[in-house]
Amino acid sequence: MTTAEQQAEHQIRTPKKTQKAFKQKPKKANPMITPERKADLEKQQYRIVGNHSVVKVCSWTKLILVIFIIILILAGLTFTSKEKCEKMEVEKDSVNFKYDDNNKIIEKTIEFYKEGKLMSQDNYTYEYDDKGNIMTITLKSKGPQTTLAKKKIYRFYYNQTEKGLIRETMKSYFENGSFVGKEERLIRQIYSDLKPNETMMPKHFIEKINRYLVYFEDHIYELVKENKKENLRKSWLVRTKYHDNLPVKIVIENNDPSFYLDQIKITYAHEKGRVIERIEQKDFNHQNKNKKTKRIQRFKYDEEGDIIRFTEQSYIRGKLHSNRTYKYDKQNNQIEDDIYIHEKDSPVAYRKTSKYLFDNEGRLIEKRMNEYDIYLEKNKTELANNEIEKYYLNDAGELTKSEFEKGTWNKKYTGLDVIEKKDEKGRLKEKIRINWKLTCN
Repeated sequence: MTTAEQQAEHQIRTPKKTQKAFKQKPKKANPMITPERKADLEKQQYRIVGNHSVVKVCSWTKLILVIFIIILILAGLTFTSKEKCEKMEVEKDSVNFKYDDNNKIIEKTIEFYKEGKLMSQDNYTYEYDDKGNIMTITLKSKGPQTTLAKKKIYRFYYNQTEKGLIRETMKSYFENGSFVGKEERLIRQIYSDLKPNETMMPKHFIEKINRYLVYFEDHIYELVKENKKENLRKSWLVRTKYHDNLPVKIVIENNDPSFYLDQIKITYAHEKGRVIERIEQKDFNHQNKNKKTKRIQRFKYDEEGDIIRFTEQSYIRGKLHSNRTYKYDKQNNQIEDDIYIHEKDSPVAYRKTSKYLFDNEGRLIEKRMNEYDIYLEKNKTELANNEIEKYYLNDAGELTKSEFEKGTWNKKYTGLDVIEKKDEKGRLKEKIRINWKLTCN
């Protein structure tokens, strides 16, 4: 069979589509590509496309390098932030003690510093009798810019038969005397104010007398205030009478016509001897301006009779002004305080919530406070401020450290450190309290 016959037979057996596929036009050579350039292109095609492992290794290397750079940046930021923030001493008070052979304090010195500068120094010396009762306390005070120290002497008098303190007096530039009765109630108190370079005649003289009398179920309380310099005298007489399961009415007689309070009405409601509601209404007439206020107090108890919630509402001219609620736990510790205040005609109300956390011994260890602005027209509440206080106590219940955080956006950190130093006998030799704040540049 000749060559022409073989080609004719192949065309008959092969489909037309296949015949077209076999027919390829000859490629024209690119005159710009030299044989050397063509060899280089073939090598690059084999290295990039033919060998997939080279591409994978390059990708993983870049990823690891990026992660390592990010870690270095974060570590550098953390290091620089720690370097810029430091504790700054704001206030400091130091107390030093000295003892006698009987382990009684004979001298105490208190120094107060502010931003590293000594502001005041108080020195106490103690004297005792043969029985170990304290007889006199002498105080010498000195400021940073004064050379003359103020001096106060406290003297104590004892009743030998009843073996108890019956009177305490104090003489100094600021004269003050107090007398204690048998039931250790303050029955008279006198204040006077003097300066070191003045005579002993008092410049101001105020006398306040509190007298308590009890007769059967009636309680009488009299309060007298007098200021001789301004020639003012105010007195009140309160009578209270209690009845079981009936409202208790208190009538107040005002003996001072210049006093602006005209009328007071107080009502108590009792349930099984416990107060569950108290209403107080006051009518004021001062400088021709009428003002009426009303206060309602409600109490809630548990089955054992302990108070668990106390609510107080106040009204001014018939509109709610404030609402406050206290909550208590089984140990009668206040665990929550919620107050709401709305001033007259103001579109914004104020709310403050405080929560308290106690340990198993009933000691306060944490306090959290939030303040809110309530937009009444928009019915919207926004957090305005928050505070967190933490207290650290030792086994004896003494405060050793506290931390305070304030601010919603621009936070401020302050705290208190307490340092105690003892002598070789285990007695307290020095106690230092440092108030600090955290400053960051």
